[in-house]
Amino acid sequence: MVIDILIEAGVLILVLTALALTCLVLANARPPRGPGR
Repeated sequence: MVIDILIEAGVLILVLTALALTCLVLANARPPRGPGR
């Protein structure tokens, strides 16, 4: 049903956002290595 698809899509979005947030936190925690800064 459509509800099942929406639930699965919501779970995938939550997982992706959680991974993105953890990556940002790890990137901000370690010292920047980018050139120019």
